[in-house]
Amino acid sequence: MTNESNSPKDAPSQVEQPTEEGRTPEAAAPSPAPAELADLRRKAAEYDALMDRLKRVTADFINSQKRMERDMQERAQYTLEGFARELLPVADNLEAALRAAREHEAFEKIIVGVEQVEKQIRDIFAKHGIRQIEARAGEPFDTDVHEAISIMESQEHEPDKVLHQTQKGYTIHNRLLRPVRVVISKKPEDPAGKPE
Repeated sequence: MTNESNSPKDAPSQVEQPTEEGRTPEAAAPSPAPAELADLRRKAAEYDALMDRLKRVTADFINSQKRMERDMQERAQYTLEGFARELLPVADNLEAALRAAREHEAFEKIIVGVEQVEKQIRDIFAKHGIRQIEARAGEPFDTDVHEAISIMESQEHEPDKVLHQTQKGYTIHNRLLRPVRVVISKKPEDPAGKPE
């Protein structure tokens, strides 16, 4: 009894032959059904929409964080605004006391003491970003930093020019704390009662 049927030469080949495209039939992916393809496209569109939304939410979050940091920095910078506004009249009164005391020689020691207090206040103001602003005669009236408390006729000045300052103004970190109070000019009226 010969065992020819079991010889490896006669056994049918178990190896698949490559197709024309160079792939075996098992390696080729089956074509998805139209319903599956539509479902895949829908899921891809949902994914794209979610990614776009995630990017926008992330950008909004980053912008909110930056805005919050900026607001906190501003708040910290201007926290002293109310306190500083209350100190301004004190500084004004010291200045007025010095002017009055300088008129009398007997008050020399008082003058020295008040000058030291005034210097301390000015140093504290400077340390906290509080700056004095003044107006000079002849400069244009500027509503951003001036407050007109009176209007006077003037031959020497054009209309809407500062004639003189009645009270200094102040800023805190470039924000107006108190405007400079000024008297401004207007055209003089002619004798008939009409402006020239």
